[in-house]
Amino acid sequence: ERTRIDGIIVWEGGEYLLLKNVAKTQDVRAGDMIVTSGFSSMFPSDIYVGRIIEVGDEPNSLFRRITVTPMVNFSTLEQVFVNTKKPMPEREELEEIVAKKLQSNK
Repeated sequence: ERTRIDGIIVWEGGEYLLLKNVAKTQDVRAGDMIVTSGFSSMFPSDIYVGRIIEVGDEPNSLFRRITVTPMVNFSTLEQVFVNTKKPMPEREELEEIVAKKLQSNK
């Protein structure tokens, strides 16, 4: 939220999330809030995802290892919002082309 730097949130098991694909040169700090960007056709912008609790460097990489604590405890979650917005047709078409290309290269 503070710097609007782009990254990708992933879950690799456990209680924390990782913010991936953030270059070591980017300004990120423990305490920074993570929000959705609105670049995705699936999620609206400015939804709180979590807070950065640790920033380190990935070994042998140009990227940082950023640990994020989620805004919610998923094990006690009782209510959810289901987003029924479908991806853009152009995006779906591109994903299908890439999938077919990958299958033909095997």
